[in-house]
Amino acid sequence: ALAIGVARIREYHLDRLARLKRYLANAGLEAAGADADHGAFLTLRHPAAASLASALAQHGIHTDARGSYLRLCPDLLTRDHELKTAADVLHRVSPLIRNL
Repeated sequence: ALAIGVARIREYHLDRLARLKRYLANAGLEAAGADADHGAFLTLRHPAAASLASALAQHGIHTDARGSYLRLCPDLLTRDHELKTAADVLHRVSPLIRNL
């Protein structure tokens, strides 16, 4: 990582986040983040974010939740098709999860 440089890694990670945010938007889901003013993750507001995180885990998509926010953080090794899959699964699963 040091040989690559922190700035280059951050630029690449912001690209991953921006792509995921775009795929989510294309699926009708609004996410916050993906810019220099935010951390290394996107957030989506959902009344049952913890239940949604559990449902996504059943599809191999690992997220976490803080209150009513689902947090998504692609790894540096996450491929573009995996970002698209995550957006598609989230689009299908999120309406099914109710505030429990």
